Amino acid sequence: MKEMLDEVEAIISIKTQNVKRYKKGLDLSYVSQYGRYFTVCMELKSLETWETCLRLIHKYKLVRSDVQYDSKSKYFQSVMTMERREYPGVITEKTRNEIIEYMKLLEWKLEQFTNEKT
Repeated sequence: MKEMLDEVEAIISIKTQNVKRYKKGLDLSYVSQYGRYFTVCMELKSLETWETCLRLIHKYKLVRSDVQYDSKSKYFQSVMTMERREYPGVITEKTRNEIIEYMKLLEWKLEQFTNEKT
């Protein structure tokens, strides 16, 4: 995620410099007025798109990084023990779904750590 943010920020700085350069180039007379304005408009639109992309990446980074990880093994063990007493040999769908969601969260976190190390 960090590499993606760095790349997008680099692209945004390049686009910002291009916009400044094209705005200064409006004073030059060797290119038609319409061509210059069109180029500036296209660069501004591209810059706006990349800034929107950066905000979206920051949003998802905050969502994923602010997750609190607490150990749920004792909770799942007590729930499964209680369910076995009530219904021998059966684990309810709700408990199964909670375990699967927790496993997905842990797998995602493990994948993120292994990607950061490489």
